[in-house]
Amino acid sequence: MAASSKLIQAISYAINKYSSLPLLSRMHLYDTLQNYIFSQDNRLTTLENKISQLQTKLESFENHKSKEQQLNNTNKQEQ
Repeated sequence: MAASSKLIQAISYAINKYSSLPLLSRMHLYDTLQNYIFSQDNRLTTLENKISQLQTKLESFENHKSKEQQLNNTNKQEQ
């Protein structure tokens, strides 16, 4: 979330420095952008976790498949 915090700081600075909106409007804009950035950050974290879980499952499947092939090869050699 460090990147998100820096982005929010930059946006906050830009809103306060360059916007001619009234303070209340700027605060609302800032709050809306902050919520959006955090929601996107959370979404990315969720996707990263799901990808990690899929990689773990794939590795497990590949290991299981490899062990089956080794067992089949051993059985064929014994016959």
